[in-house]
Amino acid sequence: MQPPTLHNFLTQVLKPHCLSPEAQTALITHLVEANLWGIDSHGLQQIIGYDKSLKSGRINPKPQIKIIHDHPSLIRIDADAAPGQYAAKVAIFGDNIVSKYLVNSPSK
Repeated sequence: MQPPTLHNFLTQVLKPHCLSPEAQTALITHLVEANLWGIDSHGLQQIIGYDKSLKSGRINPKPQIKIIHDHPSLIRIDADAAPGQYAAKVAIFGDNIVSKYLVNSPSK
């Protein structure tokens, strides 16, 4: 299957859960890329578990990620039960919340 076909399939599976666009994109991108890299154990087959976790409330489809504590060398984030791929993206790449903090940080 081609990546766009996989993206479309996952979009349809996740549609009833009304994930935030950012969380959905991070989750789908990770699952598809894992399969493309040959790491099938972390790819598309995981969608069953994500579907169950979203249905049960274990994963929050619209998390409000926020900084809860900061130090000069680290930032602690409350991911609000976000899908792990989205929480990691925010923590590592800054997705708005961390980048705004870093720009306004007293150490800057």
